[in-house]
Amino acid sequence: MIRRWTGILFLSVIVLSLLQGCTDSGGEYWPTEEWRTAIPEEKGIDSGKLADMIEKILDENKDFHSILVIRGGYLVMEAYFNPYGRDDLHNIYSASKSMSALLTGIAMEEGYIDSLHQPALDLFPGYRGSVGNVDDRKESLTLFHLLTMTDGLEWTDGPYLARRTGDFLSLLTADDGIRYFLDKPMRDEPGTKWNYNSGSSYMLSAIIQNRTGRSALKYAKEKLFEPIGIRDAYWGTYQEGISNGGSEMFLRPRDFARIGCLVLKEGQWDGKQIIPSKWIHEATSEYVKADFLEYGYGYQWYIDESLSHRNVSAGGLGGQYLFVIPDLEMVVVFTASLIERDPDIIDLPFFHLRDYI
Repeated sequence: MIRRWTGILFLSVIVLSLLQGCTDSGGEYWPTEEWRTAIPEEKGIDSGKLADMIEKILDENKDFHSILVIRGGYLVMEAYFNPYGRDDLHNIYSASKSMSALLTGIAMEEGYIDSLHQPALDLFPGYRGSVGNVDDRKESLTLFHLLTMTDGLEWTDGPYLARRTGDFLSLLTADDGIRYFLDKPMRDEPGTKWNYNSGSSYMLSAIIQNRTGRSALKYAKEKLFEPIGIRDAYWGTYQEGISNGGSEMFLRPRDFARIGCLVLKEGQWDGKQIIPSKWIHEATSEYVKADFLEYGYGYQWYIDESLSHRNVSAGGLGGQYLFVIPDLEMVVVFTASLIERDPDIIDLPFFHLRDYI
């Protein structure tokens, strides 16, 4: 009861700030410094449905941290659930993978990576000749296969921080994470099957560091975060200073939303092309079906065609979601701690998007 009451009080403050916010719809603006706000109805959204969603969350006492809804660049709802607030950094877990893919596109544009079809072994020449379990299949493993999780490795993955098991935990605790990945035996021909592999995202981070001379976090701050107004971010660091790549990126909800707006605008921000538009298109195109809810899978981004409007998303353990709905010029952010293994609980953000937003 205490959580419900304080939640309503806090939500009331948020809604009041939106009603008093800037409702100027003239001209395009960029939320590099501050977000403008609008009443939901001014952007074609039913505020009653948003209120119903919040009421349902409070009634069911689900552990949501924040929900942001942006349309046409304007915040129409920003809700935080006690004790969380606007300035709290959240672990976006596996949504970090989508950030690794965006950085890979920037690195390619800058000439650090030659081709999507570069063999993974060629991207780490120092390991050639000493990698285990090399066969024709491993020789054919490319950057494209890492991006699409069709690497074909014998790999068992899972939410390693919650269960403390799986190959990704073994990679992160190995003396050499790159070698751990490259040494794994092959199970399938690369490109033929999707298999969830957080190690592939770690390898994207390692490639960025190997090619640019900077950790993926430092590269992100310079090339991605700072240009769009993200001033504070953290990424878990492992062997040789390699950023996790597959998890443990911490962002504020408003900054998570900035990433969504950048994707919505096809990589363009305030007159500058931060990420090539061609890469955004490729990254959010379907190459294979993922196991999760029959989503399509691009370059570490999910593609969902099941709703009335196509959406692409970055998703992480516990309910960390960034949804981008291009047809509606909409970006939606959820952060939460929905750790239960019941898929009806884990996927609540998707269901709320579908039913209320």
